[in-house]
Amino acid sequence: MKILTTEKIDIINKKEKEGVVLNRREKICYKGIPNTRKRGIKFAHTTEELIEYSKCFNSIDYFIEEQAKVQLENGEIGKIKIRDYQKNAIDLMNDKKFVLFFRSRQVGITVSIALYFLHILLFNNNKKIIIISNKGMNGREFMKKIKTVYYNLPFFLKQGIIKWTDNNIEFENGSRIDIITSDNERSFFDIDIILLNEFSRIKIQNELYSEIFSQIKKDAKIIIDSGPNGLNFFYKLVTDSERMQGDPDKNLFNTMRIYWWQVLGRDENWKNEQIKIIGTDSFNQEYGLSFNK
Repeated sequence: MKILTTEKIDIINKKEKEGVVLNRREKICYKGIPNTRKRGIKFAHTTEELIEYSKCFNSIDYFIEEQAKVQLENGEIGKIKIRDYQKNAIDLMNDKKFVLFFRSRQVGITVSIALYFLHILLFNNNKKIIIISNKGMNGREFMKKIKTVYYNLPFFLKQGIIKWTDNNIEFENGSRIDIITSDNERSFFDIDIILLNEFSRIKIQNELYSEIFSQIKKDAKIIIDSGPNGLNFFYKLVTDSERMQGDPDKNLFNTMRIYWWQVLGRDENWKNEQIKIIGTDSFNQEYGLSFNK
């Protein structure tokens, strides 16, 4: 098989943009999807690329700061400016097995988790991640953000693709991520990371929680990402996670609260505008982390 380099990749991309019909060996994308990498490609890194790959491999912070591009608020694709609490969130996921993000709406935790997941998938073999959500479209938000970052990486950092759908990504290094809803059939025996997305809105919280902990392997990581939604099982989970060390009722989760005012540009005027739109009670729940009855 022909060995490709970044220089050869650039020539192929230029041909494609000019409308030149590519031969079989020049087809480098997965099922013709632009900016992807099909499996089985042999690639020769330059010395500089090997150094850059090593830096990204060894540091997710470096990977995010130097290589990751996301869709910005203005719709353009560009480098993300990680807020302090987003970096703390990524560090928490790196360091702890059981993490709970108790957060306001629209604070950028979804993109933080997506960046963390992509780094795991690209630079580790045979890792399995599952996102469980009350609605498939919520989980697909994570997938969309992961794909956007992947599309905009240099070719030498990309893994070859085996599967690339709205609900599944699988790379040729054996790592994969899948989205399921809470009513799907499920098994957690061989999963490395489980994300419970919008957990407070899943109807079978207690049942699902018990099922996961009865099946997971010893080194599995569980991440919960949610805002409040009344005095349900999630309320108890948050309350017990924030008890003092040594309290017999304290659970295993390390909880991080993220509030609306931690986002640059959100002030009392912004708050008052939101209250006019959704009302005080909804604001207190969706943005103020209040467990309304």
